[in-house]
Order: sequence, then structure tokens, then C-alpha cells
Amino acid sequence: MACEPSLPWEFFTPQCVNTRCEAVLLQNQAILEFEKPPQLGQPARLTFTFEFSEDKTDVDAEIFLPPGIELLEGELSWQGDLPQSTEKVLQLTLQVNETGHFRIEGTVDFATGFPLNVQDSVDLEVTPEQTFMETRPVNYWEQRIGYAVPANQDRVNTELLIEPKPALGEIFTIIYRSQALLEAAPQKMQLNLALPENAFEVISVQFSEGGDLNQNRMEFIWLGSPHTTEAVELKLTLKPISTGWGPVIANTFIDEAGITDTLMADIYVGKYAGGTSLREP
Repeated sequence: MACEPSLPWEFFTPQCVNTRCEAVLLQNQAILEFEKPPQLGQPARLTFTFEFSEDKTDVDAEIFLPPGIELLEGELSWQGDLPQSTEKVLQLTLQVNETGHFRIEGTVDFATGFPLNVQDSVDLEVTPEQTFMETRPVNYWEQRIGYAVPANQDRVNTELLIEPKPALGEIFTIIYRSQALLEAAPQKMQLNLALPENAFEVISVQFSEGGDLNQNRMEFIWLGSPHTTEAVELKLTLKPISTGWGPVIANTFIDEAGITDTLMADIYVGKYAGGTSLREP
């Protein structure tokens, strides 16, 4: 009869004795947890506990904090050897300085045995009044648009602004600005701004003179010839209509100068709060 592990950190590996293989249960676990839900602007204690069912050497443990959460006390990483069934605990004091969604992750890697790593995570939704400890809500969003590989980015100046932090049912704006750093205004310039689908109601769209705007589902494309070398701007006013998370992708194309620029920002909208963070494409 097949045996199924009851916990996500339990693994089965074959052990052969006299040509007969038996399943051996290895309990390798890592647990990341707060002593109590952290409140906005107040210190909170976080522990990362891990142990293994066999001796481990060259163990590398690390806790990853997202922007908006400050380390007040403790170490984010640990390296060393860990004997069998020996519990190791990392203790941190943290402070959440912003509202929004945050995911804290802890991983433990090692060079021998199976599996090669274990991990755990904690999801927070922080509001001015209280913090909700939960996994991410249902993601109703869909992302259909990819991003372009950047080229000659030093010849263009771009900016992606998202204000205020998006929240379910509340209006916010996304502004994408792009300025060609050329001696003369480009003959042809294209700005693309792509958003997840099933995520937002479009309240309004504003764009700079000198070009036309086309919309294909949740991709907005400005194509034109700027009269000067000043920045071209594309501004969307939006309202989140469902919970989810996904990237906002902004591209600039200037073919005559071989310029391709890409900016990306992750947006999260939960039941109680939302957040954004810029990231590399």
C-alpha cells in the first residue's frame, strides 16, 4: 500500500538492504513564525527554527525581508554544521514600517542528503489598524504580456510611479515617463504599458501630445513623434476590482537609436491592503 507524507517537509528516499528497497521517512523541517502578529511601527519577535533527521554539514540558513520591514536585532543568516535531531533557532526583532502585503521567507540549504533544502514563509497584510496573518488571497489576475530585453538604456531616462498604494475598490494612478537622451527629438517613439487582466477598472487614460494611444485589452500603446526631447508621459487612473498580484510592465522603443528600455513593478492587492515594489526585468 502506498504511503503518503502528511507534512510538506516529509520525504521518502529508497534505502536498499540485500537488494531489497524500503522507504525511509526523513523529517526535515523549517518553521518561520511570529510570536504575535506584528503591528505597524512596533517591534515584533520572529523565530526561524529548523532541524534534520540526520547529520548535516555546511548548512546555510537565511531569512529574506522585503522592503518595508526593518531588522532591529538579530542575524538574517547562519552557517555551520548541525547534528541529527538538533534544533537550531534564529531569533530576530523586526519592525514593519509600511502598510501593505509582505512575504518573509526563510530557507535552509545543505550540500548532502535529500532534500537539498527546506523552506517556510509568512504572509502579512498590514493596515494602519491591525495586521492579518494569512496566506495570499485568491489571485484572479492574468498576465498575458511579456517584456522586451533592454538595450542602450543609457540613452533614455524612464520613470514608473504608482501612487498611492493600490487597495481594493480605491482609485490610484500609474504614471510612466520616458525621455530620449538624444541630440534631436526621435522621429518615432513607442511607449507600452501592460497590466494584469481581470484586475482593474480603467477610470481614465491621459497621454502626451504628439502621438496616438491604442488599447489592446490591458496593454496601452502610445506611438508618435515627440516635438522636443522632453519626456513623454502615459498616465492611467485605475481602481482594483479583485484581489491578486502580478507585474506592471513598461517599455520604451526608439528604433532609429536602437533603444529598448524596460521597467517593471510588482503590484499586490489583498482583501485589506495592497503594495508595490519595483524590480529588475
